[in-house]
Order: sequence, then C-alpha cells, then structure tokens
Amino acid sequence: MHWSSMSTRPPFGEYVLTRLASVALLYTIVALVFAIMLGALTTREPVIVEYLTSGNAALSFLSAAEAQHMQDVRVLIAGAMTFLSVAVVYLFLFGQWRSIDKTVARDAFLMSIVLLVLLLPFQYTFDWFHRVFFPQGNWQFANDSWLIQHFPPAFFAWFASAWFVLSTLTLAVLWRELPNKKN
Repeated sequence: MHWSSMSTRPPFGEYVLTRLASVALLYTIVALVFAIMLGALTTREPVIVEYLTSGNAALSFLSAAEAQHMQDVRVLIAGAMTFLSVAVVYLFLFGQWRSIDKTVARDAFLMSIVLLVLLLPFQYTFDWFHRVFFPQGNWQFANDSWLIQHFPPAFFAWFASAWFVLSTLTLAVLWRELPNKKN
C-alpha cells in the first residue's frame, strides 16, 4: 500500500526523498522550458549548443583552456540531467508521483525565491558558481577570447533572469493545476 493513501505520515527518509524528487520533477519541467531557451541559442552559436548537447562538434576554434572549460560544462550539465532523471524515475517507478501537490510546488517556488536572491548580486553569484563547479580555475578568460566575445557576462545575466522568469511562470501554472495537500 502506498503511504499517500494512508492516514499516517511516511517514514522520514522516504518523505524527504519523495519531496526532493518531487521538486526535482518540477524543475525537470522547468529544464524542458530551459531546453527550449537553449534551442533559441542555436541561432547564436550552433556549434557550442551541438557540443553541449551531443559532444559531436569540434571545438578547434577555441583555445585549449576554453575547450577544457566547455568539456567541464558538458560534464556538469550531464550530471545535473542524470540527477533529475533519477529523481523522475524514482517518482514514477515507485508511484511517488501521486504525492505531488501544491506544497511541492510551494517548495519549488521557495527555491526559486532563493535563486532570485542569489541572482541579484549576479557577478558575485556567477563567480561563486564557477569557483564551486570549476575549482581548477579554467573559467576566467581574457576579454578578447572567443568565449567572452560570444558569451559575455551580460549574456549569462540575461539567461539567468530569463530562466528565473520562466521557472516562476511554470511553477505558477503548476500551482494552479496541482491538487491541494493530501491528508
């Protein structure tokens, strides 16, 4: 019997895992919206998008440091997508998707607010993000480098803002459609 159909609360570990997976599912939906945005990038620099999504593009026009950074970015994206995929499989394989309700959307929305607070000092957050996920330091390039010329800091600020707005709109629609908390 699934715990969402029982009147008692599930074991704490299962409850936390389900909540995290549920929020990950909502963010997977947001990631799909993000993928649409990435698709819009294909008109800007299709070779970079092709490399990030399939790994099949040659990056010979980049410096060695830039190419290594793009490889690291590709690994980071693959890791994030793997995490989200495992969360979605967990939810559906074990029937936990039935526990998704407005409180999960609320939790995801609160995470969006945290993201907004982090985005406000964008340059600080951008630097912190890169120090955490690219500690080897190959993410800082000269102003005349190909990556900076084609993807300046303003591009990432715009992209992060658009991601936040799309996430918030997606969560608002989901909030409207999801059922109230189950007892």
